[in-house]
Amino acid sequence: MLLVMVRSRSVPAGPVLESYDESARDFSCGDLRVSIQTGPLFGFRHKIGDLIVAGESCFPFKESDARSLEQGVLDGVPHDVLLGDRILVLVVIDPLKRVVTIAQSLASGRPCYFSAKPGSFTFSTSVCGLREAGHEVVWNPACTPEYLMYRFIAPPRSMLRGVRMLVGGQLLVVDLEEGQVCEDRRWRWPDGREDDPKEEITNVLGARIEEWLQSFPSAGILLSGGLDSSLLAAIARVTYPDIHTFSTNFSFANSDDGEGQYALSMARHLGVAHQVYDTTPERYLTGLVESISAAEAPVQHLQSVLLHLLFQDRAAVGHGAIFCGDGGDNVFGNASHEFLYRYGSAIAFLRTMRVSSGLAPLADALGWHSQWGTLLTRRYDRQLSSVHHFLWLFGRYGDRRIVQSLFSCDEAALLGERPSLLEAYCDKPLLDQVTALGLLLNVHATITIWGKLAEASGVYLACPYTSPSVLAAGMAIKWDVKLREKKYLVRAALRQLGVPDALIVRRKLSFGFPARFWALKGALFQPIVDMATQVHDVGVLESLQREEGGASMVLWCLLNQFLWTQLFEVRRSVEDLSGEILDRRRSAAKSR
Repeated sequence: MLLVMVRSRSVPAGPVLESYDESARDFSCGDLRVSIQTGPLFGFRHKIGDLIVAGESCFPFKESDARSLEQGVLDGVPHDVLLGDRILVLVVIDPLKRVVTIAQSLASGRPCYFSAKPGSFTFSTSVCGLREAGHEVVWNPACTPEYLMYRFIAPPRSMLRGVRMLVGGQLLVVDLEEGQVCEDRRWRWPDGREDDPKEEITNVLGARIEEWLQSFPSAGILLSGGLDSSLLAAIARVTYPDIHTFSTNFSFANSDDGEGQYALSMARHLGVAHQVYDTTPERYLTGLVESISAAEAPVQHLQSVLLHLLFQDRAAVGHGAIFCGDGGDNVFGNASHEFLYRYGSAIAFLRTMRVSSGLAPLADALGWHSQWGTLLTRRYDRQLSSVHHFLWLFGRYGDRRIVQSLFSCDEAALLGERPSLLEAYCDKPLLDQVTALGLLLNVHATITIWGKLAEASGVYLACPYTSPSVLAAGMAIKWDVKLREKKYLVRAALRQLGVPDALIVRRKLSFGFPARFWALKGALFQPIVDMATQVHDVGVLESLQREEGGASMVLWCLLNQFLWTQLFEVRRSVEDLSGEILDRRRSAAKSR
């Protein structure tokens, strides 16, 4: 956790720095009172000239890192450039200019909350840190429609009333006197280069993995058997043949979940030790409460609970870091990129002729939701402010009609501040906008939650694909090359590393936790549904207990939100809340 508080004192200004102690938490800078608290995972704080600099890094901050940072600050290097591949979050307090600069790496895996008022500034990577700073921790109801649609709230809004968040890759300069943002710079699109794509991707990924493994020789890798995680494992095992890999599955409820076998087949070829992590229904339920408490937010993915349990298990046996392949799809091409690339001309025609609007009701009535059905029935509005813009179809999980009927809200409430977030990249081709959307929203939200879960167990979550150097290499390559075949560059790199085509070209499978195992009446989440009737109408909850994805995802979000409010607003303990859930489950089992 990083917590920075700056408060103005109503006294005449004295020397720029009245007192400073590297080991102290509170100190004075003229008429400013500054408090900085760093957590156990690689926090740092230094005085550089008249500036106070604090942050968090990927690795333990060494003396050489401090010298490099100091030189960069003194040379006037832009603070977001100073982040590089190593620094995740940077906060720079300038008492002379009376401003605070905050910068966050796209790869940070940290929620960056801030609040600014005249004479008062607070920054924290923790909800509990905000509470410690005196902020009320209360859910912002204006965000609920967006949350139910997309499972998380897009920055710069946050789920907390009166608190904002940094966007991934964003830099802000805040005026301490006025409590206003005086500079806002969004993530800079990497410059193009002409390096050989296959060699560059393998080399740059290898450099990042090697650097992490030098600091964490006992690190492991989350290996699903998919291409992105397999490439990380294939690169790592070249120099670290004893690397361990792990995967999760939902076999405790769904015996057809084959993700473990998918991962094992890749691990067997690579010759690495692999463990499939399994659990029990009861442990999943208590793990859900624990994971929401650890993430300090709704956990978005059903798999997040399994990862929380895995991180606990891995920390207990000494794995200080775990690699994750999240983000690779967005850089090297995912299904949405392929869809746009293959059918771009047809989409442009439909946009012009407005044919799709008339076909949509017919397709819905017939249940026609194939790829071509999707293509022919989208409105493809051009305005980012429209809920029907192509970009806002990605990552949409909740049913729009259900959410609007629950809250009687307009379409703008469903999108929140997503349109303004993407405005900075509106001049980019649509394929690049899909990448920006994924990296800034879906990927960043995911690795932020998973990073917090890992941190709570004392583990660092490393996501090499979102490292600035990897992004710069991957995003400089033209889409004609990246989409030569599905995940062409990743597949080419795997072939270079000797992985056979049988494992490279096999169909990508969708593993998971079907709603029939958790959403229906009497299923896994029934005890939480019963508890949630304290705040939600029982008829509404029962109407959402069905297999249809848009309804069950709204239920998942409502249950997450209910548990979050119980933990952070009502202030119930994890043990108390988990205990009630298990008691209700046992009582229901006895009454059957």
